[in-house]
Amino acid sequence: MKYLRNKKFRGITLIEVLLGVFVFTTIVVATSAIFSSSFDVKKSTQNAQQRYSLVFGTLDEMGKFLSTSTLMMSDTTSISADQTITVYSYSTNECVQYNFDSATSKLRTRRKLIGPTTPYTDCNDAYLGAVSWQDALDTYVKGGFTVRAVNTNSGEEHSGMILIYADVYAKDPTVTVDNAPVTVQTVVSLRDYLPGT
Repeated sequence: MKYLRNKKFRGITLIEVLLGVFVFTTIVVATSAIFSSSFDVKKSTQNAQQRYSLVFGTLDEMGKFLSTSTLMMSDTTSISADQTITVYSYSTNECVQYNFDSATSKLRTRRKLIGPTTPYTDCNDAYLGAVSWQDALDTYVKGGFTVRAVNTNSGEEHSGMILIYADVYAKDPTVTVDNAPVTVQTVVSLRDYLPGT
């Protein structure tokens, strides 16, 4: 009995065990919360990067197409900004429209084959009216086109440029919390700005 009562051989009390378990649990919970938030941030960043890569790729392809097409515009002297642009492609014999739809916050396109004999008179809203719009991007964007004539002198080749700009959103733009847009833009040079000249 003397051996059991000796203070130097005393064991761990219940309070010390509970305190140790509490400290260990607190450390584990804090560490798991840090890892969880890190994974959420990583996933959110990857989704944003994929979204912006898709927008950059689409605007790049659109720019290549527009640079080899004829812009269908009546005003050739001033800068104009619009959400819709209409072009005629000689390579594909198509009348094509691009549109930043403010109602759905989507970039849409529609196209229709057209005869090469009268593209200037036929390539317009009325000609494309029966063609349904297709989403060009599967993400929320708002934007537009700014068109500027560079050279409109009579007897010379007409040229111009188009600035395509888009605000890319992670969610529907009506949601304002954690949904700040990122602006993406590209400039396209036009070799044949004015049709029929």
